[in-house]
Amino acid sequence: MNAPLPPPRNPSYSPSQALAFIIGVFGVGFPSLLYWHLGSSLLGQHPLVKVFVISGISGILSFALYAGRKRWLIAAVIGLFGGIGASGLLLAYTAVFHREKMWTTEIAVVQVAGALPAMALFAYIVRHSRPSDS
Repeated sequence: MNAPLPPPRNPSYSPSQALAFIIGVFGVGFPSLLYWHLGSSLLGQHPLVKVFVISGISGILSFALYAGRKRWLIAAVIGLFGGIGASGLLLAYTAVFHREKMWTTEIAVVQVAGALPAMALFAYIVRHSRPSDS
C-alpha cells in the first residue's frame, strides 16, 4: 500500500566548494568574533578597517571558489558585498543597540543575516542563469 520513502540524498560538494565554505566561515566570521572578544589589541591600529578588509577578501574568495570558472567574476562581486555586509551589519547592530557584551551565537546570527542578501542573490543567479552551451 504505502511505498517506502527513498533514502535522503546527501548533497555532494566539490573540493573547491568545500574550501569555499571553510574560507567563508573562518575568513568572514572569525575576524569580527575575535575583534569583539579580544578587543582591538589583537588587530593593532585601525582594527575595524582590518576586519572589513579581511571579511571582504574572504567573501570574494569564498564566493568565487564556490561558483567555479563560469561565474567567478559575478560571484566575486557579490562575495565582496556579502563579506562586508556581514561585518557591517554587526557593526550597525552594536552601534544601534549599544551592546557591550555579546554571545558568540548572537554574533554569528547577525553576521549570517548581513551576508544573507548576497547569498540569496547568488543562489538566484545560479538557479536562473541559462545552461551552458558545452
